Amino acid sequence: MSIKDLQEFDATIFFQDFGGPVTYEGSAITAVFEFGENRAAGNTFVNDGQAARASLWVSTVDVPEWREQDKVVIDGVTWRVAREIERSPGLVCLEITGRQSAW
Repeated sequence: MSIKDLQEFDATIFFQDFGGPVTYEGSAITAVFEFGENRAAGNTFVNDGQAARASLWVSTVDVPEWREQDKVVIDGVTWRVAREIERSPGLVCLEITGRQSAW
């Protein structure tokens, strides 16, 4: 088994053990969602208001190319992709924002 095969196997186990259903740009995928700050200052795109922040681990097979503002729906709550936090073979971690407020 090659290193690439091991990394792909690890990613599969990661999503099986910790993943849940997510809708990413209209497609149902399995991803790992981690809450971050709730009601942090700014909303990632501008300095005004507040927004919740979270991390979303996705497979590069499911999301080969992400874009800022991609729509993610988790448990009926809409989030938007802000930026890439980390990348490893077969996985990418994205910062997402949601529950935005002008106040």
